[in-house]
Amino acid sequence: MRNYRVAIVGFGPRGLSLLERLAAAYRGLAPGFALAVDLVDPGAPGQGAHPAGQPDHLLANTVAGQVTMFTDDSVRGAGPIEPGPSLLEWANAAGYRRFGNTFKQARAGGAAIEENDYLPRSLLGRYFSDVFDRLVEGLPPNVVVTHHRCLAKDVHRLANGHYEVVLDSGIRLDANHVVIVTGHGDNDLSEADRHLLDRAQALQSVNPRLRFIPRVKPFSVLQSIPGDAIVGIQGIGLTAYDIIADLTIGRGGEFHAQSDGRLRYRASGQEPRLVVFSRQGIPFCARATNEKGVGGLYKPRFFTRSWIDGIRRDRYRETGSEQLDFERDLWPVLVKEMCFAYRLSETGETEALDYEPLPRHRAIIERLLFPFKGKTFDTSEAFAAAVKQHVEDDVAHARGGNVSDPVKAATDVLRDVRDYLRYAVDYGGLTEQSHRAFLNEAVPNMYRLSAGAPKERNMELLALFEAGLLSFGPGPNAQLDLDETRACFVLHSTRLTEPASRTFDVLVRARTDCAVELGGQTSPFLRNLLDGGMIRPFKNGAFLPGGLDVDSSQNVVDAHGQVQKRVWALGIPAEGPNFCTYVLPRVQVNSRFLQFSGRCAVSILADIQAQDAALDRETRYAEDLRV
Repeated sequence: MRNYRVAIVGFGPRGLSLLERLAAAYRGLAPGFALAVDLVDPGAPGQGAHPAGQPDHLLANTVAGQVTMFTDDSVRGAGPIEPGPSLLEWANAAGYRRFGNTFKQARAGGAAIEENDYLPRSLLGRYFSDVFDRLVEGLPPNVVVTHHRCLAKDVHRLANGHYEVVLDSGIRLDANHVVIVTGHGDNDLSEADRHLLDRAQALQSVNPRLRFIPRVKPFSVLQSIPGDAIVGIQGIGLTAYDIIADLTIGRGGEFHAQSDGRLRYRASGQEPRLVVFSRQGIPFCARATNEKGVGGLYKPRFFTRSWIDGIRRDRYRETGSEQLDFERDLWPVLVKEMCFAYRLSETGETEALDYEPLPRHRAIIERLLFPFKGKTFDTSEAFAAAVKQHVEDDVAHARGGNVSDPVKAATDVLRDVRDYLRYAVDYGGLTEQSHRAFLNEAVPNMYRLSAGAPKERNMELLALFEAGLLSFGPGPNAQLDLDETRACFVLHSTRLTEPASRTFDVLVRARTDCAVELGGQTSPFLRNLLDGGMIRPFKNGAFLPGGLDVDSSQNVVDAHGQVQKRVWALGIPAEGPNFCTYVLPRVQVNSRFLQFSGRCAVSILADIQAQDAALDRETRYAEDLRV
C-alpha cells in the first residue's frame, strides 16, 4: 500500500475543519492507499486565535447554538456528511453550566447553557481541541496524523512534483499536497507607526505612563498599562470591546444589573480611564436578541444569485467586462432588501412583486448608515450626549430582537446575505476603483451595523460612561498628535463649533489585521514563499486588497501566473480574492467555511487516487514486460 502525505500549514479552526473533511472523505472512498497528514502549528491543536488559556471575559461573537465544526444536511459539495456536536451540544455534554455571567463545569447548580448564550472564547478553544481529540480517536485505518509543534519556514517545489515543507525545527517534510491555513497574522507596522512608537518610547523618561500599543497581540500587552493612566482606544469595533473588557473586568471591576435593566459599574480602583474614538465616533451597533434559531437566515427576495448573474450579463454587454460597481450596481438593491425586511417586521407584509421601498423606509436606512449626517455639535459634551443617546436607542432596538424589531431586522440583512455578497465581489468581481471604495468605505459601515458585539457590551459601555471612567473623543474625525512637550497624546476636534481636545497617556490601536499584506509581513513563512516565487499577491488591476492570489478552487497562483494544483490557501491568507473569510462555520446554513474545507479535501483525495491509479498501471505494464 502506497503512502501519500498532506501538509497542513497552520492548525487553527480552518486546519481542524480540513482534517475533519479529509478523514470523512477518506472513509467515504475506502481507498487502497495510506494517508499521512502533517499538522504544522506551535499552538494547541485547533485553537488558533481562540486559545483556551485566555481570560474568560473575552467572549465569542457568535451565539453558542450557531457554531459547529461538523457538517449537517444543509452542507453541499463538501464530501460525506458526518454530523458532530455543535459548540452548544459539546458544552452541555461536557457539564458546563452558566452561573450569572460565568461558565464553568459543575455537577449541580447554575443553568444549562442555551443556544443564544455568548460563551467565552477560552471555552471555544477547548471545544476545538476536544474536536481534534475526537477526530484523532476516530481516524480511519491507514490515516496517520502528526502534529509538529513548530512553525513552517518555507515550501519548495521538487522535481518529482512533490513539495518540501521546511520547518523551523529542522525537519523537512516531503508532501504530495500542501494547504496554507495560517489564519491571523501581523502585517509590518507602517513607517508612520514605527516613528510614533520610537517617539513614544523616547519620551517615557518624561512620562513613565506613555505607551503606544499598535496591536493587542498577545492580549497580555495590556497588562503593562498603569492603573493611573488615561488610555485612548482608536477604533470602537469588536477589538475595542475586548480591550475595554480587559481594562475593566480584567482589572477586577464588576458590572451589576439594576432593576431598570441597565448596568452599573463597580470600580476596583485598578482600571485606567478610557477615551474611545474613531472616524465616525460611533460604537458598533449591538447584536440583537436572536429570534431566528440556530440556522435561521433572512432569505433575499431581490439580492439573489440569479439577479447578480443578470446584472453581470448587463455590464458585460455595456462594457465588455463582467466586473461590477458596488455603489452603482449592488448597493441600491441591498438597501431595497433592507427596506423590505423593515416592512416585513413592521407590518408582516410578505408580497415582493413590484415592491418599491417607501421614502420613509429609505430615510430610516440612511439614518442608520450615517446617524450624524448633517448634524453639527457645538461642544464635545453635546457630541458625547448624542453618542450616548444613539447607543441607548440601539440597545433598545437590540432588546426587541432581530425579527420583531424592524431596525434590527433590516440591519441583520447585511449579515444574512453575506454569501450572496461574496458571490458578487469575490475573485475580482468589482472594478478596481469600486473594490477599493468597497473595502475602505462600504465594508466598515456595513460591519458597524451588522457585525457588532452582544448588546450587553454596549450596555457596559454606557455604564462606564455614566461612572465617569469612559469618555468619547471630541467629535468625529478627531486629529491625533503626540505632544512632545507634555509627553502625552492629544486628540483635537475637527468638527465642533467650539474646538476641544483630549489628552491621554496610552494609545491602543483597536485593530486586527484581517488581510495579509504580502509586501509587508512579519511572517518569515509568507515572506519566504513570496521571495521564492511560490506565491504572489492578489491584484485587482493595480489595487492590492491583500491576500495570496488564488483561483476559484483556492489553488495558489505563483509568481509566473501558474496555478499550483496541489497547493491551496484557505481562510485569512486568501482574504482579498475572498471576502470575509474569518467567520466561523455555522449550523444549518450550508457554511462556506465547511464548503471550502470539503472541496479542498475531496480534490486532494481525487488527485491522490488518480496518481495511485497511474502508478498501478505503470506497475502492471512493467510486470507485463517482464513476463
